[in-house]
Amino acid sequence: MADHPVSDVLTDGTEWTVLTQTQFGLVWQLRLLCAGLLATIILLENPGSVSSRWSAALAPSTAILYIGGLAWTGHAGASPGSQGYLHLGADFLHLVAAAAWLGGLPLLALLLGKIQNSGDSNSQELTYRVTRRFSDFGIISVTVLLSSGLINSWFLVGSIQALIGTDYGHILLVKIVLFLAMLSFAAVNRFRHLPELSSGIRTHQVAEALRRLRRNTIAETCLGLGIIVVVGKLGIVAPVAHLASHIH
Repeated sequence: MADHPVSDVLTDGTEWTVLTQTQFGLVWQLRLLCAGLLATIILLENPGSVSSRWSAALAPSTAILYIGGLAWTGHAGASPGSQGYLHLGADFLHLVAAAAWLGGLPLLALLLGKIQNSGDSNSQELTYRVTRRFSDFGIISVTVLLSSGLINSWFLVGSIQALIGTDYGHILLVKIVLFLAMLSFAAVNRFRHLPELSSGIRTHQVAEALRRLRRNTIAETCLGLGIIVVVGKLGIVAPVAHLASHIH
């Protein structure tokens, strides 16, 4: 940000100026506080206790604030006026929904792997219940992602011509393609492999469905990590709408 060597930034007070006199710095202080609080909640977790019930409510709220706070450090945080609040709200929801979906995928893959290796006779029912719940949760997340993503695109791109004719639009198209690929794996899991876990299916078919569920979940995770890389690139490229405002 200062275009100075790291050694100079750490000795001339630049880092203190950024932390205390910029929106970026203030938001990052809040996010560091949330990260510390969330880590404390997790470390002190005591299942079954009264405090556990409090942490069950406090931990998700803290995580939402930690993730959603990124909206104030990106393009949405620089949007002026009343429309800026709409953009900021959409970006906040977009970040939280993306983190909820992508953040849950590795855990789902790990759980499916444990079930696959356990040989438990009840694994079929457990797999169906877990995958169905995550799938329902994913539908909510994807709905929020689509609606908030459309709002963000309207603010940052503004037109189909800008989407296909600018560097920012090209990078956004890569993100959209990766998202659609994730969605296709999720749809296959939901509408093909999940019904294969229903009662009356032979054991070897259940095992194969479980294997494919886990494989597709891992594929979704890898695609999601690719989206994170693309979003990082989008964060340092000037949006089309911002360029247009500078020109006018």
